[in-house]
Amino acid sequence: MMTTFLSFGRWLKRERQARGFTQQLLANEMGYAVSTIRKLEQGERRPTQPLVTALAAALTLTPDELLGLLHLAELAPPAVPLAIPAAFRPPSLLTPLIGRDHLLANLLHQLAPPTGRWLTLTGPPGVGKTHLATALAHRIERDHHLPVLWLSLATLTTIDDVLFALATALALPTRHQLLPVLMETLYARDLYLVLDNCEHLVPQAHVLMDLLIHAPRLHFLITSRRAFAAVGEQSVVIPPLATLPTQPATLSDAALLLVQCLRIPLPPPPERIAEYNDIATTSEGLPLALELLAAQRAVGTQPCMHARGTPSLRQPLPLSLTRSGPTVAAILDRSMSLLPDATQVLWWHCAIFRGPFAAQALQGVVDSANQHDVAEALVRLVEHSLIKAVDPIDDVPWYTQLELVRWYALAHLENQGLRASSEQRHARYLLTVITACDQALQAGESQPALAIMAANQADREAATEWAFQSQDWPMALALLNGQWRYWDQQGLWRTAKRWLTRFVAAAPNQADQRVALDLLLKCCVRQGDLAEAERLGLTLIQQLTDPTDGARVAKLWNNLGVIANRLGNLEEATRRYERARARYQSMDDHAHLCDVMENQAVQLLERGLVTQAHQALLTLQDARAMDGSAEERARILFYLGNIALLEGHPQAAQQHFTECLAQMEAQSLPYWVALNQEGLARVALWQDDLLAALAWVEGSLATVTQLGEPVWMMQCQLLLGDIALRQGKPAEASRWAAQALQRTEELHLVLGTLAAVILHGRIAQTQHLVTEALQWFTDGTTLARQVGDNMGLIHGLEGQAWGALQLTELEHASRLWREAATLRGMTGLVPTPHEQRLHDVMQQALQEHHARPG
Repeated sequence: MMTTFLSFGRWLKRERQARGFTQQLLANEMGYAVSTIRKLEQGERRPTQPLVTALAAALTLTPDELLGLLHLAELAPPAVPLAIPAAFRPPSLLTPLIGRDHLLANLLHQLAPPTGRWLTLTGPPGVGKTHLATALAHRIERDHHLPVLWLSLATLTTIDDVLFALATALALPTRHQLLPVLMETLYARDLYLVLDNCEHLVPQAHVLMDLLIHAPRLHFLITSRRAFAAVGEQSVVIPPLATLPTQPATLSDAALLLVQCLRIPLPPPPERIAEYNDIATTSEGLPLALELLAAQRAVGTQPCMHARGTPSLRQPLPLSLTRSGPTVAAILDRSMSLLPDATQVLWWHCAIFRGPFAAQALQGVVDSANQHDVAEALVRLVEHSLIKAVDPIDDVPWYTQLELVRWYALAHLENQGLRASSEQRHARYLLTVITACDQALQAGESQPALAIMAANQADREAATEWAFQSQDWPMALALLNGQWRYWDQQGLWRTAKRWLTRFVAAAPNQADQRVALDLLLKCCVRQGDLAEAERLGLTLIQQLTDPTDGARVAKLWNNLGVIANRLGNLEEATRRYERARARYQSMDDHAHLCDVMENQAVQLLERGLVTQAHQALLTLQDARAMDGSAEERARILFYLGNIALLEGHPQAAQQHFTECLAQMEAQSLPYWVALNQEGLARVALWQDDLLAALAWVEGSLATVTQLGEPVWMMQCQLLLGDIALRQGKPAEASRWAAQALQRTEELHLVLGTLAAVILHGRIAQTQHLVTEALQWFTDGTTLARQVGDNMGLIHGLEGQAWGALQLTELEHASRLWREAATLRGMTGLVPTPHEQRLHDVMQQALQEHHARPG
């Protein structure tokens, strides 16, 4: 009998299949869309008289069968209202939903009937899944006028517990076979079923799927640490709140939640906004962490949210605090209970890492007794949202975890007595990584070494701190030595100086101190603190009295020569270079002898002795060809570019700078990239292409500013002043010149001061401020004579000659001009086209003077 079937849809599916029809074939036969057949079978559409007639014709039903079908169609159940007891209604929102408007709208669209049957909200603990699901539930009730039943699964451990709770909520008999009863009851009823904290039911997803299939008006909204991977499931990962404000002087979404949890009236005082944003940033945007911060302040405890890798991580972790709901520890205890014991131990060890880590790193810090399949465990932890995958490095997966989750795991590691030994293994493992990366950088293999060093920043800091705290000075020195090349190449001299200064003050071994002092001297040079660098260098030389220290002494004399040159003490620089050369020659140390030759060539170049500098660089180029590194050979191209420009060959200079720039970019050496950008800016300025010059120098300035390299920041400021002057913007040029002059005086850079003085003179010259310009040029000439800078002397003399001409001191002007011309001929310095135009004006004025009678 047709009436024995439960529904019209089930009868239709059976009869269609029995007669060999697919849904598409039957739809074609009836003249309907295939979606109509599908919805009829799933109970999502009620049959109508015309549709039943067409169906009977397509299936060739007898008159009796047609009557039975019409009767069955009249029995197709309409939607039956469902009353939800108050105890199973969605909970109230205790705090407002912040920063989720766009996400909420998208989720509502995904949940809209009839298509949004199963939506799972996933994400790490405390990200706000339950809060968002609560808001969604209330919006469904309000906007769609549909019943919502809320089940919290925190205490429901099995699928049978869930079915029992659902039957209880619907006032159904709670007998053994609950699933068929629930299917029958929910078949004709609209219901949104919210299952909160559902991750432990993932293995029993098939039961939920059966219920969803046989109850066509049922919808699931589920919160879980992991997705179910069920057919038809839509899974959305809930991100943390934004920690950066969308506009200046406003609260970020995370800070706004923090302020509201603290019950601070809105809007907060403008002077406190930056403070609240900074505090909220430490939460990583995790709402539960923000509640924890608010609770800490409410009970008067010191906030323990700090940047990764700080000593505060050793403070007790207040995981029992919360603003509302379960504690952090209780939430994460439940997550841990879902993991196998071995995976739990591996998760605790993940907390040793302050930043991203790979499977190999985790193996390096886990003792042999706990090393099972680490890669498999990491995948499981990602599925449970306890760690998350980040961008791979060299095709190797890397992982990280939220700080709040890390605290919990770290507490377990400490409670099990595993933290101290794990931190020691962590430091030793980091030393092997740092050493390998340093060797790769030394060989010119920048990738993936640079990426690994950058990713390991917080862990490198933590490993170094562990060595200091443990007073393991050999390891501390090895860590500092291993990181030095990376710090130097990336311009991280402040970081290097901080660690090296601590080491020199704390390490008991004088030999170790000397190694650190040597690196510290380099930091001071890079940062422009030349006076301190000179003091450290001379101190080191006094300590190095052993005959075996000859190589180190030679290197120090070379470095001290560079310092004396920058400080403008040309004679002392020359003496120091000669001492270094003599020692290296006696040791037959060709590579380091080339370093001294390079410094001497640069000294000649900076003093404007172009011909001599060119010859020295060509000699150096031949010497470097034998055993010089890629970086060392590329540096010569930079110097040759400067030579070519000073000799009046801008195209050759451009070729040298461009080739050097490409090589330095390939080796990821930002400092030298910036220098070549500045060189290309000077080429463009020579060619009167002011826009190109401005673009190059702005790029260079941005890089050296990021690196914190003051000497080349000053050089860029001088060049920007020159460009502004050429653009007819004397006020802007004066501003750049003043900034450069202040910086050079702070750093005691005599050559930089000289360049700034000459630029000031040119600015006054352009404004026809004759007396002021003449004073600047006179000061520049005096300073240039003191330090032996021929380039500065030429510019100063030419400026003085112009001033004397304006004051009609024609004989004095002629004498100054002839001296400058003689120097140009002696040094090989060729005037730029812009300078040549000024020269032509001066030359014509002087010729007119000499042509006058008498």
